Amino acid sequence: MKIVPPPKISREELFASVFKKIQQGLVPTIVDEKKRYSHWDKIRHLKTPDKFDDIEQYWHFLKYSRLQQQKNLPFSENFSFVLTDDIQQNIHEIDSKMRGSLEAKNIDSNSDRYIVRALIDEAISSSQLEGAATTRKVAREMLKHDKTPNDHSQKMIDNNYHAIKFINEHKQDELTPSLILQLHAIVTKGTMDDSEVGKLRRDNEVNVVDNSTQTILHHPPDFQELPSRLTVLCDFANGNSPDYFVHPIKTPALN
Repeated sequence: MKIVPPPKISREELFASVFKKIQQGLVPTIVDEKKRYSHWDKIRHLKTPDKFDDIEQYWHFLKYSRLQQQKNLPFSENFSFVLTDDIQQNIHEIDSKMRGSLEAKNIDSNSDRYIVRALIDEAISSSQLEGAATTRKVAREMLKHDKTPNDHSQKMIDNNYHAIKFINEHKQDELTPSLILQLHAIVTKGTMDDSEVGKLRRDNEVNVVDNSTQTILHHPPDFQELPSRLTVLCDFANGNSPDYFVHPIKTPALN
């Protein structure tokens, strides 16, 4: 289903509309009456709340409120985020409940076996999400006994397993474009053209397409911009930018 873009309004009209509502006693809010942080495509179907002339006016009021609380990230596109009360509560719960949870499990005597099993399961699950078709039993046997993959799906799982081990070995290192390309080479070895393994895209002959309609959904950035974009991404991952705190739990979601 096609997402309907939000209605446009000039900055002057937006400020005038919101200021009028504030004078009427309304307090800016980033969520709707049911505490949902929804896109216009959802908001437009709601009943217009009291004290608003129409649903578009209500949307502009929400949008203005969000603009006041959003934090901008140093990427090439205009990318920002807002931390709602629900998100902050979830982050707090993750912080408080996950701390020490692994230590609480009695895995000291079998730590190596526990870690290997976790790596194997993660490699299998990640590959299956990417389209790998094989049973967990076969995949586990292949990885546990270091067998040679028999097909494309098994190769994907084997690559992912070695990629996870590579990440674990370098988890204390600064993220660099070179490190990312090394990881790319591990993940793609034997699953795509050798000339593309461990390298950035060198043309613009790629799009994200809806297979059912052949509609182009996304044009990736120009290939010439990729080195600089990757550097910006690494700076963000290493905590060198922006100049304010972004919670580590939130960072993967933003990426």
